[in-house]
Amino acid sequence: MQHLRKIVYVLIAVVFVVAVAIGFGVMFSVKNVNVTLLSYVYDEYDELAAVKISEIKENIISHCGGGLLFSVGEEKIRDAVDNGTYSLDKIEKIYPCTLNVTIRERKETFAVRRGEEYGIYDENGKYMKSSENYLNGHDNAPDVLLEGVECDEDIEALANVSAAFGTKFMSLRSVVESVALSGSSALSGKDRIIFRLRCGVEIELQNYKNMTKEKISAVYTLYDGLSGEQKLSGKIYGYTIADGSVAATYDKNG
Repeated sequence: MQHLRKIVYVLIAVVFVVAVAIGFGVMFSVKNVNVTLLSYVYDEYDELAAVKISEIKENIISHCGGGLLFSVGEEKIRDAVDNGTYSLDKIEKIYPCTLNVTIRERKETFAVRRGEEYGIYDENGKYMKSSENYLNGHDNAPDVLLEGVECDEDIEALANVSAAFGTKFMSLRSVVESVALSGSSALSGKDRIIFRLRCGVEIELQNYKNMTKEKISAVYTLYDGLSGEQKLSGKIYGYTIADGSVAATYDKNG
């Protein structure tokens, strides 16, 4: 009888543990998923934005729904949302069962020629997709061509400098036709960036990793003072002089 009583106690304990585990799982499983879309195309109340948010939400639920909230990792959510258009910005877990996800729309900006196709990259130099042309999918205007790049690090370097350039010039894609990574010699490596503007003039930043923003500011001041005719051709050089400060000069013959 005593042996039977022990068996009953063990069974009761097992049932209790199972009940607690089930209750714990029900309470802390992902039930609510809220998605915020940061977009440069749609505003917050756009119907198309609502459709996109719904699609993203369903994808997240299919990946994470029913799982324990504390076990849902960033990598799993990133797999659910990261693609050629959107990327994960941040996640927030609200216990016991709510997951808040912020998604950022990637801004198509750059193109790299690869044979008969183009690799399309976002504003941070991250790969998005391949395309038969480099016309932007949102406005059908050309993306900025990147030249002289051999690896992802080169593309990201041009994207970083281009971001500073676009900030100073108040725009990038509408101003710049292409950006080239170049080098003056085998010893110096690729130490120059050349911006070919759509108006015709070129801007070369020499030793571009050093005092980049200062050189961009100097070339912009000079560019802004050029006549309309001068902006149609020639070249502006941004460089460092002997005392360590930056300077910019314009050569009408390039």
